[in-house]
Amino acid sequence: MSPSLPIPDFQDAPQNLIRDEIFGIIEKIKIKYDPNIIGMISYIPIFFDFGSVFQYKASDRLTVLRSVKTNFLNIAKQAESSLEKMDAINKPNIHLFITRIVIQNVPGKLGTSKKSTFYPDGTLEIQTVFEDSLNCQYYLEKKIVQTLNEFRPLPGSEIPVKIPAPDAPAVVVAAPVAAAPAQVQSPASFTPTPIPTQAPVTASVVAPTTAQSAQFIDLSIPSYPNGAWETLKNDIVNSLKPIKIDNSILPGPPFDAQLGVDWASIPLSGADFNAVLRSMKTNIPNISKQIVPAIQKLEEFRKPMIADFMVSIVFQNVPGKQSASKKAFLSAEGALIIQVPFEDALNCSYYFEKKITSGLQEFAPPNSAPAAKIVSPVVEAPVVVAPTPVAPTPVMQPSYSIPQSNIQQPQPTFVAPQPTYQQPKPAPTVYVPHYTTQPQPAPTPAPAPVVVAQPIVKEPPKPKGRPEMEFKPTIEDFNQLFLIREIDYFLQKMVIVDEKDQPFGVPIYIDWASVMVYPSAIKQNTIIRNVNLAIYRLLRDIVVAVKMACTDYGNRDNVVEYLRSVTIQNMQGSSSSLKKVVYEDGHLIVQTIFEDFGNCGLYFDSKVIQALQSRPSTPTPKKPEAVVIIKEEVDIRYRAHKSVVNKDGQQYTPSCDVECDWVSFSHKAYEGTNIENNIISLSNNIFIDLHQAILSFSKDEIEILMKEITHIKFCQAAPGKTIFDKRTTTMADNGVLTITTTFEDRNEGFKTFKDKLRQLFTARLYKVTIRDTLVPALKEMIDLAVKIQYKANYLDNIPVTPYADYSSKVIFDWQLVDKESLENQVSFYKALTENLKTTATFAKVLDGAIRDICSYDVGKNEFIQCTTFILRDIIRAKEEVVKNTTPSTWEFSACFHGPTLSTTKPSLTTLFKETLLVAFPCAIQDTFPLIDELVEDLESATGKKVPVVINYDSWRNEQPFRDDHTSYKCIKDIAVNVPRRGLDAIMQLTKDEIVKDEYTKKVNKIIIVCDPSNNVQPSRSKDPNVLGKLVNGELTFTLNFRDAKSATTRSWDYQLELMLQTRPLKIQRAINKAKMSLDEVTKRFSALIGKQVPVTVDYNGFINDSHFIVNLEEEVYTKVILSFAHLLTKGWIDNGPAAELLTYDTVKKSIQNQMNTLKFVINCASTQKENYEFSFNGTEFVVALNLNSACKVELKEWRLEMERMFKLRDLRLREEIAVRVDLSPSKKAIDAVIGRPVQLEVDWESLIRNADFLCNLNDYCKVIHVFSEDISMELSTKYGFGRCVEYTEIQAYVQNNLSKIVICAGNSLSGVDISYDKSSKTIKVAVGIKVLYKQIQSNAGDYESYGRQIENVMGLRMMMIEGYIKRHNPSAIDDAKSRLREAVEMDVNLEIEWSSIIDHPSFNKIVEFVPVLKNIVSLSAQLNPLVKLCRENFAAKSQLQAVRNYTIIVDGSSRVDESEFDKNKFGVDWAKVAWKAPPARDHIVVTVNLAPIIKTPPHDLSIEDKIEFLVTPDKAIERFNRKEDLENREHDRYLAERRHNEQMRADERLADAARDRNRELERLNRNLTRRW
Repeated sequence: MSPSLPIPDFQDAPQNLIRDEIFGIIEKIKIKYDPNIIGMISYIPIFFDFGSVFQYKASDRLTVLRSVKTNFLNIAKQAESSLEKMDAINKPNIHLFITRIVIQNVPGKLGTSKKSTFYPDGTLEIQTVFEDSLNCQYYLEKKIVQTLNEFRPLPGSEIPVKIPAPDAPAVVVAAPVAAAPAQVQSPASFTPTPIPTQAPVTASVVAPTTAQSAQFIDLSIPSYPNGAWETLKNDIVNSLKPIKIDNSILPGPPFDAQLGVDWASIPLSGADFNAVLRSMKTNIPNISKQIVPAIQKLEEFRKPMIADFMVSIVFQNVPGKQSASKKAFLSAEGALIIQVPFEDALNCSYYFEKKITSGLQEFAPPNSAPAAKIVSPVVEAPVVVAPTPVAPTPVMQPSYSIPQSNIQQPQPTFVAPQPTYQQPKPAPTVYVPHYTTQPQPAPTPAPAPVVVAQPIVKEPPKPKGRPEMEFKPTIEDFNQLFLIREIDYFLQKMVIVDEKDQPFGVPIYIDWASVMVYPSAIKQNTIIRNVNLAIYRLLRDIVVAVKMACTDYGNRDNVVEYLRSVTIQNMQGSSSSLKKVVYEDGHLIVQTIFEDFGNCGLYFDSKVIQALQSRPSTPTPKKPEAVVIIKEEVDIRYRAHKSVVNKDGQQYTPSCDVECDWVSFSHKAYEGTNIENNIISLSNNIFIDLHQAILSFSKDEIEILMKEITHIKFCQAAPGKTIFDKRTTTMADNGVLTITTTFEDRNEGFKTFKDKLRQLFTARLYKVTIRDTLVPALKEMIDLAVKIQYKANYLDNIPVTPYADYSSKVIFDWQLVDKESLENQVSFYKALTENLKTTATFAKVLDGAIRDICSYDVGKNEFIQCTTFILRDIIRAKEEVVKNTTPSTWEFSACFHGPTLSTTKPSLTTLFKETLLVAFPCAIQDTFPLIDELVEDLESATGKKVPVVINYDSWRNEQPFRDDHTSYKCIKDIAVNVPRRGLDAIMQLTKDEIVKDEYTKKVNKIIIVCDPSNNVQPSRSKDPNVLGKLVNGELTFTLNFRDAKSATTRSWDYQLELMLQTRPLKIQRAINKAKMSLDEVTKRFSALIGKQVPVTVDYNGFINDSHFIVNLEEEVYTKVILSFAHLLTKGWIDNGPAAELLTYDTVKKSIQNQMNTLKFVINCASTQKENYEFSFNGTEFVVALNLNSACKVELKEWRLEMERMFKLRDLRLREEIAVRVDLSPSKKAIDAVIGRPVQLEVDWESLIRNADFLCNLNDYCKVIHVFSEDISMELSTKYGFGRCVEYTEIQAYVQNNLSKIVICAGNSLSGVDISYDKSSKTIKVAVGIKVLYKQIQSNAGDYESYGRQIENVMGLRMMMIEGYIKRHNPSAIDDAKSRLREAVEMDVNLEIEWSSIIDHPSFNKIVEFVPVLKNIVSLSAQLNPLVKLCRENFAAKSQLQAVRNYTIIVDGSSRVDESEFDKNKFGVDWAKVAWKAPPARDHIVVTVNLAPIIKTPPHDLSIEDKIEFLVTPDKAIERFNRKEDLENREHDRYLAERRHNEQMRADERLADAARDRNRELERLNRNLTRRW
């Protein structure tokens, strides 16, 4: 049954809307209980704790609710899948006890906040971080599965009632419920009492209790798997000494305040407990010292209340290292909870005194009575305590609540997926504390011993036995069942005997009703354990005492006849006065205190004799040594657990003998250690682990284990080993289970055996599978493989030994695997069960290898002798080996448990053949089918089936070859690969119809012969060493045996063609094919020449030469024959420069007169110096080629050879000048620029005779056009005469002084040299032919190359300067004067002093003077800002109204420098303003340096500031100071902003580094967490 959660009212419409949507999602989620476990169809209720989102602000709360809506369904699906994926053995516990699933939000975004908890009330709580909407649903399934697997129900827990689903069938037949693990108290068949159905309880605010509750704290001491943690835990437990609280501290009776630790709080600090445990060990004693002083500082009126309620002190770990997490409070149960951040080992123990005092001051008493105190024991009268019902252990339950103001009113309309119920609870009684001094109880005097009077009248004896003591408790706890089984066995084996050791039928009982009276499960377990450990010695003393009583011959018959039973009865308490022996009505009742284990079995022998009123006639025998008693007890205990079955009738304990190897305890290192005293407790724990390990397997597997375990032996570990070597379990092949441990270590000697035994039994089950199933299957597989039918031997006739009765033996050796750790054994044997199957790789390899060798007659004869196969599993794969240890035994040492084996079928087959010495004949037989395949391939290629015969006898009986044990490896090369490679010539060459026809006509059989003497020489040096012979249709190829063994031969193309005589036929076919291309090229060539010129080839001169027909291959000589037309086409007909020659009429006529025929000739010896040689044989033009060049089809441009052979250069050059050079466009352009006709001449003879021009053989025609047309055209552009005649006065000057321009060839390396002859008015342009292309192209569009030279040679510079000033200066002056008039409101004069600058040497050095003139003209505009000055400074305006003249002077020497004057900081340093003739103030002179304005136009010279300083210095300085202050402020602001930006960047870098460091730490933590 699941209590419902309150429904919130967020008092916000969007939030309430999302809440309703979440309710809708929850209503649709259906997670079923397992009907096979609970017996009905029912669904697990699902809730969301809305109270966990109220800690956010309204805006953030809406975001979290949206994340809940998005991720809730996926988280619920993970919970559902976790119920399926959890361990099957614990699944019944979960489905029986789970009542609801609550999903809760945790603040923050840390992944470590994701948790899952299963509370004892059945609540599965899933906590996640919904703030991280993207990741909150990930990695929850694993945590949920782990939580479900770790849940164990508390002893005595009741199974909650499940509510059938509304859509379930009316009647559901309950399926059998799976057995729950041993920790479950309720049986699987338990039927809970139905609880009346109530209406759902309306959510309401529950008032908090007056004191915090500590009922969830579990003080049970855990066991850690880590040895270091366990040692620290034991040290902590030993340091928890009770604190004595007497009257000096608190009023009232003294009591002992027990110290405890909340061990469940340690995992809150992470997976590694080592640091926290160490901190606890160090700091708990220090904190304990502060408790008493803190209590003494309480207010006096509070001390009685604290004295009543305070019972114990509990230390609780708090995660983190914050000092604010240190707290102390007194819980409602009376426990002083001290919360300590133990992670801070250095500071966690400081300043607790004040916190403890404050926590106790704030305590308010609850509505319940104070808990009982632990006080010093007192002697009390024995009182028979009636059994009291077991009170349920307080169960830790989760609490979910929301603020009172946010509880939805009225009751919500939403209905939960499952109805909720609430069990009726008793009304709590309100306790009103009163504080008075409690009186000290007076000790109760011990009663006098009961004296049984001797009966006077002898009554007849009553029947033996005591039926009321036959009662046995119903227990399902596995550990308790184990202990009770041993107790019952002791009662059966211990027999009451007389003085003659004769039994007289007295049964022995244990009063279980007196034992099973403790409400605490832990206390009850302790009592049962004490009974188990003490019962043997107690019974032994009783048996000895009864025997001694029988030696009183006067009372012997009374004892034998009237003693009806012996009952062991437990008395609650620890006082020795409760130990009694009572003899009533023939029943001997031994009352003892099993709570005091050390004292419960002592001194009963005398009390038994006294109760029986006997006086033994013999002295009491001396008790044997403790070791002897232990050995007796151990022997009986070990026999108590034979053939035990569970409630399902399944036997889960072996029926074999169990012994303790006492010899292993006799080592000298163990003398005096009394380790025998630990044997019982340790072996009992190990036995329990053994039985539970067996029960973890299936029914069939348990039956196998019961058969496999034949003997169990406990041994003491040898000294000197590590702790991991001392606790071991082994199981021999004969079934002897040996358990070795450290009996000297009482706390650690029994640990880790459950997992070890489970692993050991798992490995054993795998071994049984290997032994009983896999190995026999391998044996059958080998037998079938050996009996395979063998192949026919076409070469030799060998008789085969009968093999129908063959039977093998397979042995698997796992000795090396058994030496590995148990974890490795399990993994190894699991892999072995897969790898040893007949379908696995090894079995296939072995089967294939055996079938292969047994398919040969010689192989089968030898392999039949091999009958034993040993499979030995080794650890290192590199040590794998297969060997034949005896003639009948094969041993396979391999890593069978590994993923792969190095042994393959080919390698194993080869090993079998080599070892059994049959590799040579088997290799010969392997070639038979390959030769048949070769014959089929030849038939497929040629269409004719020609048999191929390998002459084996020519080489197989050669003595060196036969005796070499590795020679078989090259048999395939000799008989198959080499012939196939050589005969591949047939398959390739017969693709040609000529060869195919000759082959089908002449060849009927092919014979391959190897020459052992290796005397075969090839016909050609480049051919393989093979010779062919064709006689009467038999084509025989003979090759060297050496080449056949090394497989170095190549295709036998030439020998095949030589035998078939096909080369002349192929050459003639190529000539016929080439005739068509020669006819076509003859037509094209004749059309180009303008008359019929036949093109011929001298074939007879080379086709019969050995260099051609023998040395060349088919593709090469065919290419040569077909290439002549291509050579002519690419060299002359389609070659542009060569064909262009025939576009000149004079050239074409010359060629027609000199050539009538063109003929190609091949030099087979390739002795020509040039690959192409051209010559005339009369009117026949001969083109001779080397054969090497012809084979490569090397192309060459024929133009230069044509010009040389036909002497065409001069004809072409003069026709080019006369016909194709046109100077008229250039002349028209020059005339237009100059404004009158000018004569233009080109000196062609100077060009033709120029040495550089004569060396130019390729593009001399292009040189002619560039020399004449391009140079003359460049003179007409603005880079020539165009800029020089820009002004009319200069154009007129040129017209009067220029009448002729001459272009001639020269040797100038600068491209063009221009000179001027004033007398003849002629400009001569000398062009450098050697650098014509380079310089002309680089100087194109460059005024310096043409126009500057014309300007210099004709003296036009000063005329151009004056023309520029005349056209640009007036407009700039007028504009500036108008601005000055606007400023001073009167006309003024302004001029630039040109005479001082244009004649200055510095100005004359400037080549490009136009930009400088432009900059000087623009200086007048620098006076324009005077308008603004006069508007802002009326004093300056008044002064300037007296100035009537302004002069601008450019200093060619650049002597102005005002940087040396500190008082003048206005404008640039290379300009100044001054009065022309002081003290007169009517003319201002502005002087500017020439150097700064040569390359850069003047800009913002601040002339107005200088003039202001000139006329009104005080005003100028004031303005300057203001400007300077503004600049300083701007500079300071810039620096501050820059520092701020730098600081921000530095902070960002630090933040990035911190984030990187945190990510790295998180990655390391994740790795460490996975590793642990």
